[in-house]
Amino acid sequence: MEAYRIDRFGSVDGIVLRSSEDRRPRPKEVLMRVRASSLNYRDLMVLKGGGRRSDQARRRASPRRGG
Repeated sequence: MEAYRIDRFGSVDGIVLRSSEDRRPRPKEVLMRVRASSLNYRDLMVLKGGGRRSDQARRRASPRRGG
């Protein structure tokens, strides 16, 4: 099986294609074949070491319920 893995953080150059043995699913697990995937902006932020917001920023960004 081939899979992209994060070898080092900092830039997209840290994502490398690695080969490993095929895994056998354990009970209550599923093995899926993936033909395509993508990175989104948040994935790139995590790769660069960011992408986390403080609790205070998270509260400001969450929708509030009217009462």
